[in-house]
Amino acid sequence: MTAALVVDLTGIAEACRPMAAWHHAERLGLRPGPDLLEAATTSLAQARHAPGRVGRAIRLILDGPYAPGDLDDALEVVLRVANYAPPEPAKRAPKGAPRRRCAPDPNQLVFSGFSRA
Repeated sequence: MTAALVVDLTGIAEACRPMAAWHHAERLGLRPGPDLLEAATTSLAQARHAPGRVGRAIRLILDGPYAPGDLDDALEVVLRVANYAPPEPAKRAPKGAPRRRCAPDPNQLVFSGFSRA
């Protein structure tokens, strides 16, 4: 039996967002300053413990060494994680509220023995 590992992807995404913002500014030619890069790496270091591919990408960015293309691949992973937004919780009707029913579709086939209700 293998144990499942629960990962706080929301927290990791928060830590990746400053690096993603710095990278986007760099790609747009806005020349973000070294202080922004320092803040981005400090934030990214909070997620150093992340498991799997995300953690490997973060540690590669922070620690190196990297071969040509490795940094681009690692940044791609960090950018994807930075775009993560947790799903909205399902909205439920209050307990005891009547259930809403849709109006029957007149084009729906009805088999004998089944009602339209």
